[in-house]
Amino acid sequence: MLCRNRLFFGPESPSSVGAFIGMIIVVVAAKKGFLVPKQPWDFPVERKWPKIWKSNSDTGDTDQAKMSFLKAWYPYLLIAIIHVVTRIPPFGLKDFLADQQLTLNNVAGIDGLDYILKWAYLPGTIPFILVALFTQWHHKMPLKEIKKS
Repeated sequence: MLCRNRLFFGPESPSSVGAFIGMIIVVVAAKKGFLVPKQPWDFPVERKWPKIWKSNSDTGDTDQAKMSFLKAWYPYLLIAIIHVVTRIPPFGLKDFLADQQLTLNNVAGIDGLDYILKWAYLPGTIPFILVALFTQWHHKMPLKEIKKS
């Protein structure tokens, strides 16, 4: 029974499911007003800011971006989907990504002190690089803006 369930649920499952459940609880609690301040706080208008708050470089137009809710949130959805797909064994990516590794033998000249980095399986490498490249293309962001950011 345990082996059959491990096909779908690995050690990453509690983190993913827990984060999703926690997000639902926080959203519902906030909508009900739990731990939400009665008096909203905001910064004063920009012309009243102390000089120390302001940048010395020109940041250009800082108006609100005009994009749809889905366009703004799809990079996060893509990250979540990629993480799920690369962690569930039946999709066949988990073992392949985990096998891609960089090995350093005898670190600092010490026999037997080896370091193995499973670079393709790290959650912060391939998924974020792919989504960043796709988002840059989809949002039609000029390379100059990407370098600046």
